[in-house]
Amino acid sequence: MGLLWDATRGLIRTFAQRVKALGIAGCRQHKKRTQNVYTAFQAVRTARQYRSNRKGVKAYLRVCRTNGVKARILLKRLDAREAALRARRNGGPPSEEDTTALAALSDARAKITGFLDYVTLFADQVKRRILNGEEIPHKEKVFSIFKPYTRCISKGKAGGVRVGGSGGGDQRSVSVCFGP
Repeated sequence: MGLLWDATRGLIRTFAQRVKALGIAGCRQHKKRTQNVYTAFQAVRTARQYRSNRKGVKAYLRVCRTNGVKARILLKRLDAREAALRARRNGGPPSEEDTTALAALSDARAKITGFLDYVTLFADQVKRRILNGEEIPHKEKVFSIFKPYTRCISKGKAGGVRVGGSGGGDQRSVSVCFGP
């Protein structure tokens, strides 16, 4: 749930920054969109068990997917801007300004597409895990969108990890996530 929030927030923020820098219209309500996603996330996160709040989870997924659809529409505007820049040069060598603009468009598309892929992935995983009750295989899990190489090492009773006070008490599983 939290990674879906991070991915959607990153998508909205990145798109707003890149689109504004490129002078493309269509992202003036990015603060409101972020607030809508956060409100839906908070409603689900504060519930004790996600599965008991199916209606809230569905609303959260709907808000996140709606932002994904809007991002795809705005990506088409980026494509149109790129096509206009390429057509403007009329087969001649591109000007320095056009080269800079094309590089900025390419960078924007790459960053936005990366966040969009994460939103799609995490929305699917939330639906499968919470609404359908499936267990997500370990190889499909992502622990950080900002450091995708992060992996998780799980230690349980066999590892002898103790959580709690001295002496008696039970042993519980803990997961430790870290980068390479």
